[in-house]
Amino acid sequence: MSSVATWKVVFNHHTAKLKPLETFLDGNSSLDAVSSKYLPAGAYTTFRTYQQDKALYLERHLERLEETARLADSPIWFDHDQLRGAIKDAIHQADLVESRVRVTLDLKVSPGTFYISLEPLKIPSPEEYKNGVKLVTVNMQRFNPKAKLTDFILIAAKIRVELPQDVNDGLLYGKEGFLLEGMTSNFFAIKGGELWTADDGVLSGITRASVLDEARKESLIVHMDGIRRSAIGELEEAFITSSSRGVLPVQQIDETLFGAPGPITKCLSDRYQVRIGQEIQPI
Repeated sequence: MSSVATWKVVFNHHTAKLKPLETFLDGNSSLDAVSSKYLPAGAYTTFRTYQQDKALYLERHLERLEETARLADSPIWFDHDQLRGAIKDAIHQADLVESRVRVTLDLKVSPGTFYISLEPLKIPSPEEYKNGVKLVTVNMQRFNPKAKLTDFILIAAKIRVELPQDVNDGLLYGKEGFLLEGMTSNFFAIKGGELWTADDGVLSGITRASVLDEARKESLIVHMDGIRRSAIGELEEAFITSSSRGVLPVQQIDETLFGAPGPITKCLSDRYQVRIGQEIQPI
């Protein structure tokens, strides 16, 4: 299957059943296109599968849906086990080797309704992990940064189509010039052998939290602050993180080139891969 499959989740007593939405099976579509064009606005979370029906920290993803709903002043609680069952059913129906999964919680049209969307997993190439990727800076930031709302998908999509094709992600910076996060990732910089990542004004990514945990286990000095855009040339290394990418080295930001991956990036990438093997669980 090369398209996006989407189901509406119908809760019935102690079970959750899937209602296929054939309209969204579009070979030229993507999770972002489905979210922005077809589904109601609301909270969402996106993760990848491992070994077809295993995931990393799925419970944290479900908790983030509730947190986003609360931050959007539309608090909703749900049965996590029922939704897990629906996600597992969707994965088996899609019958993909590995999937990129998005769970959307409607907060506008019919609050409390869930949608599950799947597409074939695409991850960076071995060359990109080996050599790093390119980012370009974009002057914008999230309105409600700690909430993962689908409104941002539409805004980011309009910007992304204007980026050069060789750019992996847009790197956001705010009014004061501090580097914040990628449009679809979190951003880390290494300066003076120490790790820097913005905390205020960014989405607290689940992969980001794992990498920060590994950095502290490695006794790295961690600064929960962004680097100024004007200081990009002073950085020794940089990388981005997301559920699908894991830890991805950055080779270039705007016109500044790095020797990627540097030793700290490689160390954290290796530690994160070990963590995946230890922590993935059946959905």
